[in-house]
Amino acid sequence: PRSTLFPYTTLFRSLICTISSVCDAKPALRRYNVDPRSLTVSGISSGGAMATQMHYAHSANVTGAGIFAGGPYCCATPGLLTAALCMTTPSLINVKRLIEQTGKYVANWQIDDTANLHNSKVYIFHGTVDPVVDPGIGKKLAEMYSHYGVHLKTEFTLTADRKSTRLNSSHITI
Repeated sequence: PRSTLFPYTTLFRSLICTISSVCDAKPALRRYNVDPRSLTVSGISSGGAMATQMHYAHSANVTGAGIFAGGPYCCATPGLLTAALCMTTPSLINVKRLIEQTGKYVANWQIDDTANLHNSKVYIFHGTVDPVVDPGIGKKLAEMYSHYGVHLKTEFTLTADRKSTRLNSSHITI
């Protein structure tokens, strides 16, 4: 049988936990000497798509991107079906429409001005035998980035898939 003090016991325990968590507060994160003009993003597959999103949305601060098997900005909008098509059917990706949509986001102050992308360094890699994201998607990504005048380096000719674990560093100098 529960004690009639049960509600008060729970309150008391919550109060003790709150007080002890305040007493055990962690110290502030350390500051690092990072040049804010040197921030870059990178990722593979969905992480590559996220790196693209981050680069476009925060182009005032992000100065470059390394994208491995990722897709163009806005490509997966408005939802899951579009995202699936964006990964598998490059012929359905209308880069001009994506550029127009991106311009609307800029006009509505939803992302940073795409003029910031000019002179960014961007590296795009997509292996020729990727079983998940069609290799043509990387070319659409490159087409869209080219529109904004980035310093672009691409690699679309290597026979690589999701199991490839090594890449000669000479391929990624930009």
